[in-house]
Amino acid sequence: MKRILWIAVTVIVATAAAAPFLPLNFLRPSLEQALAKRLGRRIDIDQVSLTLFTGPGFALSGVTIREDPRAGIEPFIYAPTVDARVDWVGLIGGRRGFSSLRLVDPTLNLVKTPSGAWNVDYLIEARLANAPSLHLRGARVNVKIGDTKAAVYFDVTSWFGK
Repeated sequence: MKRILWIAVTVIVATAAAAPFLPLNFLRPSLEQALAKRLGRRIDIDQVSLTLFTGPGFALSGVTIREDPRAGIEPFIYAPTVDARVDWVGLIGGRRGFSSLRLVDPTLNLVKTPSGAWNVDYLIEARLANAPSLHLRGARVNVKIGDTKAAVYFDVTSWFGK
């Protein structure tokens, strides 16, 4: 019995250690679609891998959250790394989605449009009821008002937290 327990623990640890190295790019289109549906924006992802140590979810690389056309053509957010946690309650209910997104070292473009609205206002309008919480770590925020663009840096912050 003790031997079976050790074998099971070894298999679980080995699987968790190997998970980030398994390419899961065949999941990319469905993950992009699920995120786009939850955020109301087009999403582009370069690479997908599984992560188990910090909780079941996906490690996404090269994530771009596109901008609303009313606010401009630059991406709204670019993040080299995103940790996406699976929404297990939604999954049990038959919905694909994420409970939270942790964006590491992202660049966020805040734009004040000529109409006076901010691009974040468009995101809040488009968000659906069960949108994931967004957490930014080491963020660079570019603020653009008219033709003037300035950069602001944040170390740790949460946005749309639940």
